Amino acid sequence: MSRFDTALSAVRTVLTVRTGPLLLVVFAVAWPVAGFPWWPIALVVGLAVGLRVLGFGYLLAGRRGPTLLVALLVTTTLGVWSPWLAVTALGAGLAVAGAFRLPRWQLLAVGLSLFCCAGGGWLVQTVLDARNEAARYQQAGDFSRAQMLPRSPREVLGVVIELVGEGSDRSDAVCTLLSTPSAAAQLANAFHAPDCPSAVAAWRARVANPQKYALSPELSGEIGTISPDGETGTLEACSLHWDNWWTGRLPDPGPTAVGHFQLRRVLKQGYVITDYRPC
Repeated sequence: MSRFDTALSAVRTVLTVRTGPLLLVVFAVAWPVAGFPWWPIALVVGLAVGLRVLGFGYLLAGRRGPTLLVALLVTTTLGVWSPWLAVTALGAGLAVAGAFRLPRWQLLAVGLSLFCCAGGGWLVQTVLDARNEAARYQQAGDFSRAQMLPRSPREVLGVVIELVGEGSDRSDAVCTLLSTPSAAAQLANAFHAPDCPSAVAAWRARVANPQKYALSPELSGEIGTISPDGETGTLEACSLHWDNWWTGRLPDPGPTAVGHFQLRRVLKQGYVITDYRPC
């Protein structure tokens, strides 16, 4: 008896009639828990039953029958995840079988060739899938952030002056809304500051009433435009004023000459500031 036949005999000893029901229960419980699909099990069982019903049961007789069915189950299950992985597993199985048939090396050579070539393809596919998954997560994160952006020029004005009024701890949020380095630098130059956060702090120092320096029905004086496709816009806020329908003009809670803004829509959601000019 060859070493290959000895190995098959050991496998068949495990796959006896006594352990068959136990293995069936294990497969039935472990398969859905592991997230494996059901159709490979149905395929293997259907193939075994079909061959016996059609009179071809002798193909599964002897030591090789159970081993071939288990190999088919493993290969088809791996094929669900990746064809490359299935061929890699097939090559590994052939290589192991070929090792038992030495010095006849042909089967070993075929198995190793399949294992190396398909394994390389599987590795490349895994790397590409990981990169695509990372890109999808990045895109989802960008989309979520875009949804939080202001949706109109007036909302952009409201967000900017409200963040300025809230204090220095929101300086980074204002500077983030200025999406280009040139816009941040232009704001810094307008306030004679070394950088954007310092410019926001200087702006904040001129706010007399932070609670009122925000978007409200009393605020008016801004001029906002949006392009026909909605992808760009402008905001002119150089003569802001706060009015009450009952008492008339209210005291200015902060600077009324905010500036000129160029806007760009992100992922068809909200707007960021791409350019800034002082009034």
